[in-house]
Amino acid sequence: MQLEHHCAGVSLLELLISVVMITTVVMTLSIALPKVSISSLQSRQRTMANNLANSQIQTLKSQPFDLVDASGVNSSNACDCTTLTDFSVLPKTSTSIAGTTFIAAACINFVVPGGTPNSWSAQCADSRYKRVVVNVSWTNGPNTHFISQESFMMRS
Repeated sequence: MQLEHHCAGVSLLELLISVVMITTVVMTLSIALPKVSISSLQSRQRTMANNLANSQIQTLKSQPFDLVDASGVNSSNACDCTTLTDFSVLPKTSTSIAGTTFIAAACINFVVPGGTPNSWSAQCADSRYKRVVVNVSWTNGPNTHFISQESFMMRS
């Protein structure tokens, strides 16, 4: 009579393969999740900065044209906000949203329609139009980020 030997259970090799597979999945997730989280945070911050810039532009545009003063950009910038690289020389507002501090500064200059369609030329003298440029900056760890939005106002 021959004994039949049926082992119910898992062999050591099957157990080892399962452990390696589970470890690989866990390590992959532990590497990917922080990167996704950082990307999501940066996207939220950029959205908040864009909303803040848009809000500031709309606030300025809702005021009467003559009450929105042109910024005193110096003569080296030829009264042109688009060439201003250091917005720290302008008055700024600080806003904290969800633990991030955003710093917004607006530059306003007079413009006239340029020689080509949809182009504008800066000028220092009063004109019928003003360009509004809002720059919003914020820090995330050691990195400083910024966005800039632009719009125009017209004297009625």
